[in-house]
Amino acid sequence: AFSPEYWSARIQILLKQSLVSRAIANFEERALLTNGVQVHRPYMSDVQVNTYTKGTDVTPQDITATDEYLTVDQTKEVTVYIDEVDVVQNKYQVANTYADRMGYQLKKEMDSAFLNEVANATLTMDASDFGGTAGNGIDVSASNIISVFSKANAKMNNQNIEDTKRWFAVITPNV
Repeated sequence: AFSPEYWSARIQILLKQSLVSRAIANFEERALLTNGVQVHRPYMSDVQVNTYTKGTDVTPQDITATDEYLTVDQTKEVTVYIDEVDVVQNKYQVANTYADRMGYQLKKEMDSAFLNEVANATLTMDASDFGGTAGNGIDVSASNIISVFSKANAKMNNQNIEDTKRWFAVITPNV
């Protein structure tokens, strides 16, 4: 009965992962989605350079165009209820703390959806790019990290990946 109990001056901090999608995603089409659910971006076939011999016929190349599109068909939300009585009587700023957490959880959901699209990538790297077994991960070390990024750069350049904007690598903290 003589030993008091104390309450901390703050609520425990919930751990957060480092989220990356908002920092590396391309949002340039966002303005077009205010009154629709799809943005189409056409692209054209590439052309080949041929050797020309003076006085001979040339053959025109077939050209084609198609498009890729982004469909925005998901809406996420987080709802909590905090009674007005609790807002007045609680020692802590619970509404503010939950608002921060809700924002974080929504961003985390976006990160997950964004990074899950990696499964749709048609350009990949694995251990076979470094003399290992296809389908296995790359064992990154201090001695080969430059080679990993150099190989990635070469593969993207060979596939004509747009290089007018910065490229990013999402890696583990250990790497």
